[in-house]
Amino acid sequence: MLVFNQQANIKNVNGAIADIFANRPAAESTYYIFYSTDTQEIFYDNGAWILIAGTGGGGVNIYNSDGTLTGNRTLTADNFQLTFKDINVFEINGPLLNNGRTIVFDNTSKTYQIGDIDGSFNKTFLEISDINPYIKTCYGSNDIGLKLDFANQLYTLGDPGSFAGGFAFIIDDFNGVITMQSPPGVNGLYFDFANDYYRLGAFSNVNPTFLEVDNANQIIKTQNQGNDIGLKLDFAGGEHTLGDTNILSYVKTTNSSAGIEINNPYNIYLGDVNALGNYCDFNIDIQNSIKTRYNGNDIGLKLDFANQTYQFGQLSFGNTGYKIYAEIFEPLMLFEIVKDTGTLSGVDGLQIDCLNSIYKFGNITGTNNTYIYINDTSELLYTANNGNISNGLYCDFASHVYQFGRATGGNTTYLTIDDAATYPIQIDGTNVLSGSSGGSSGQHLKININGTDYKIKLENP
Repeated sequence: MLVFNQQANIKNVNGAIADIFANRPAAESTYYIFYSTDTQEIFYDNGAWILIAGTGGGGVNIYNSDGTLTGNRTLTADNFQLTFKDINVFEINGPLLNNGRTIVFDNTSKTYQIGDIDGSFNKTFLEISDINPYIKTCYGSNDIGLKLDFANQLYTLGDPGSFAGGFAFIIDDFNGVITMQSPPGVNGLYFDFANDYYRLGAFSNVNPTFLEVDNANQIIKTQNQGNDIGLKLDFAGGEHTLGDTNILSYVKTTNSSAGIEINNPYNIYLGDVNALGNYCDFNIDIQNSIKTRYNGNDIGLKLDFANQTYQFGQLSFGNTGYKIYAEIFEPLMLFEIVKDTGTLSGVDGLQIDCLNSIYKFGNITGTNNTYIYINDTSELLYTANNGNISNGLYCDFASHVYQFGRATGGNTTYLTIDDAATYPIQIDGTNVLSGSSGGSSGQHLKININGTDYKIKLENP
């Protein structure tokens, strides 16, 4: 070997240069040998500097055999690429991590990890799987921090496995659900976009308390321990409730029926209940009745649902000494106007007996008992007075008999039309016939029978 001349005594070797590594010239296919005096490495210029020996001239070529670094080494890329080709597994093991692996690229399983993968410290690392596929961070061999499961469209931030507390934010794009998890389960936030259903609060702890928005059924409500307590706005049903429907203590408004409802386990009063002097109030007994009161007395309105009796008017004795009111007695389907003097109870004015189809109007049980009577079942209509039912007007539609006059008492004079009789028109009574007359009066009674006009000669008495 000749140094610093152009005469080669080794095939394809023009000469050799010795200098520090920083002064190594550019490779130009000069076929020079370069000896680095500071790194003790030997390179060959074959269009690129090829390392042929290191560490004093007798080292190991790490490109074709295993080797061990004897000191710190620095790779300066200088805008060049460093490429590892045709390898299935690439690993970097770090003694600072107690012989654990820092980087693992496994092309066979398409899994890539970086961090404290299997060391004895905290085992904190990032993992990417290209086959499944997913990206996640791990701590203590648990999925904690971030997990992007692209295969199942499931994205988690936090600790879903309760390893360090169990707090996590989860987006389930496949099912259209967003949840926030805290011990002992899903708490904090639950958005079900697929079913248009949303919750905010604690759903699975000891005393679950939360706000719920059910947009599909148009309901907003609060719940405690599985019961609708606090607020319930049912927009579809037109009901708006404030209170505890579980123990029947609430206020509810409705668009379709009651308007406003106040409920509790006892009585509800609205108005001037305890004032001195005259006072009015509205009372609801949730088990029995609804009524109005004046000075502590039931006056005005009383709806007795327990007995199915509904009254309106002066229900207790007033200044006149009467109780006068209208009443509906639903079990007997009876409507009546009642007058009560305290010694004699009666029905005056109107009585409608829908059960028996009997209808009365007038003084039914009073002094003279003058009233109109209709019996739809028997097909009767008549007027009554003092207990007599055949005076005034009597119509028997079933038998086609109609009377007008006074059938009892006095001269008992009345006109009868009996449609089924041989002589349909009949006159009965005292002193309606005479065997003689005082002669012709010169007058005649004009009458039309079956469309024909007739005259009846009238005699003087």
